[in-house]
Amino acid sequence: MGKSIKYLFLIYFATILASCSPERKLAAKFVRDLKPGAVLLLAPDVVFKNSYKVPDIDNFESLPQEAQDSALLNNSLLVQYCDDSLYIKAFMDALSKGFQSYGFSVNYNQPVNQFPDAGKSSFIINIAQLQIEEYFDSISDETSFDLESTNIFDFYITALNLNQWMELSEVNREQKEPDLIFTTRKITDEFHGNFMYYLMSGDIEYEYSIDSLTVDKVYYFARKLGQLHANWIIDYLMNESIRNNMPEGRLPGKLFTYDPREKAIRRTNSLPVTRMQ
Repeated sequence: MGKSIKYLFLIYFATILASCSPERKLAAKFVRDLKPGAVLLLAPDVVFKNSYKVPDIDNFESLPQEAQDSALLNNSLLVQYCDDSLYIKAFMDALSKGFQSYGFSVNYNQPVNQFPDAGKSSFIINIAQLQIEEYFDSISDETSFDLESTNIFDFYITALNLNQWMELSEVNREQKEPDLIFTTRKITDEFHGNFMYYLMSGDIEYEYSIDSLTVDKVYYFARKLGQLHANWIIDYLMNESIRNNMPEGRLPGKLFTYDPREKAIRRTNSLPVTRMQ
């Protein structure tokens, strides 16, 4: 066998070994062992809504905290008009459909002691808190049309943080307390803009357009988040399984995500789920 062929063979063999890392093997085992059973979803009663858009009120900081909170909420463009029940329904319905796409049967708000245990992968997910935070987000753009000056444009748009806290319990795993996990997603007005230089006059202007967030768009993103959370929770469980089953003395150095449509396991740089406890 020539040296070049031996070298190519060694590279190929090293690649195969790398692809069969303990993390990937454990991820593949998790997917093989995932036998969808039932999911019990426990919905919250309210959505916590906060606004950080300070109103133009004299001596605002000297007001009692309750008066400040009320003024902040009344100065919001969106959160004060979001209906708790519609937001919760949009999120929970999509979360249910997301788990159903994996083959899970989904139960809503039934007593935990009546939850079926069929000896398969089954979970209880308590949506402990949903929160919407409204605030101003800054947009900054700059350009130079000559070597002597820089043109800067600063603008503020509306942004929302959609935050979720969930208590996650696996029915067939011994655990003293459920895992408390946190996720967040930022959404903003859609902003498009650019500098325009008018050669004849020498004027420089900034032209822009804004597609503003609306309450209906907030409900739309609640549905998108619900769908995504089914994938995120499965990925979280897979990576927790990897961490708990690594060879003794080793910590996982890789994260993985699972695509149920293509039935593919892929590397990822980060996970959207943070474990709080």
